[in-house]
Amino acid sequence: MNCLHTQRQALGHRLRTHQRVRPPARPRAASVNKEAAVQAAVEVLASQKISGDGGSDALASLQESAVVDTALPSPSSPSSPSLASSTPAATAAFSSPIAHPAVFVSGLVLYSVVAVDVFHPDSAHLLQPLDSGLHEWVLSNLDPGLRRALFGTVLSNGWLLAATIGWIFTTATAMTRNNPLGWQACALGWLLWVHFVGPVEHDPTLMDMLKQSFGRLRPSPIHRTASFPSGHTAADVMTVGALLFVLLPVVYGSRQQQQGQQQQEGQQQEQGEQGQGQGQRQAAGSSGSSSGGAVAGFAQAVKDKIYAAQEHAGPLLAASAATTVVGRVGADAHWLSDTLAGGGLSLALVSGLAMATAQLAQRQQQQEQGQQGQQGQGQEGQQGQ
Repeated sequence: MNCLHTQRQALGHRLRTHQRVRPPARPRAASVNKEAAVQAAVEVLASQKISGDGGSDALASLQESAVVDTALPSPSSPSSPSLASSTPAATAAFSSPIAHPAVFVSGLVLYSVVAVDVFHPDSAHLLQPLDSGLHEWVLSNLDPGLRRALFGTVLSNGWLLAATIGWIFTTATAMTRNNPLGWQACALGWLLWVHFVGPVEHDPTLMDMLKQSFGRLRPSPIHRTASFPSGHTAADVMTVGALLFVLLPVVYGSRQQQQGQQQQEGQQQEQGEQGQGQGQRQAAGSSGSSSGGAVAGFAQAVKDKIYAAQEHAGPLLAASAATTVVGRVGADAHWLSDTLAGGGLSLALVSGLAMATAQLAQRQQQQEQGQQGQQGQGQEGQQGQ
């Protein structure tokens, strides 16, 4: 027994020596050295042919310590997700069906065709019968109070108000995450909103210039500002379209990205749990499930709604635009051609925002790949030394 006690002390001294000389800058190498020391100690005990309960206990304790040390995470790697981990994994590969030159050109063509048809003296004026016919129908069939309450307030502003709230919450979420692409996309979006087609109480710079240039009278003399193009319709298409096609995907990611992240995190967790006892895993899981289960469930429910909105972005944008058009025409605040021109103009702006965001994402992805390459070269150089 004295010999066994002496050998245990020698093995413990070797383990403590390896722990003291572990370099702090290379934790992985230190872990390997510790594992090698434990393995060497086990081999020494086996070569000495230690028999009896004492030798078996020594071997078992050394092997158990090696398994636990390799399974437990290091203190430098926290288990809770950081700000960087909350960023969607594939934001650097942002893509949107509306980020295409064809969509951008289509919006400008729609705006230009309507403007030429309305204002050019030699045009066919194909939209004039629709403008006049709808105006007469509204005056003949809709009560003025109904026009103001339902068409002028609910239908004209409902989608726009909801999308504006979505912009505010999405921007606030982006500011709490380490997501440079989300910051840039939100900044560009608000820039377009403020200076181009966003506010409806007073026309922004671009909308005011266009209305003053065309100087078209409104169908109702109650509204004294110029009519062409429709600021409400332009603001609706811009706000709803940018939210669904650009801001939500950049800030929250997509359902496919979340599923990929969950699979990757699950694999990492399984690798980290190898070597731990079943009781330890159950204790670790039960300690946090009761406190964070409700919050995690609510957050996941909100994300599911966001992902569902992204998956139906096209129909939602079409529904919002159609509702706003009905509201503006039914309120006798705009001609139908005004709303078509405003929608086409904002469609081009949303497409331009999506294309600019895609370019920023591609540039960010190239920078990240370059940084990863430099880090790999630096690690290879350190290993060579």
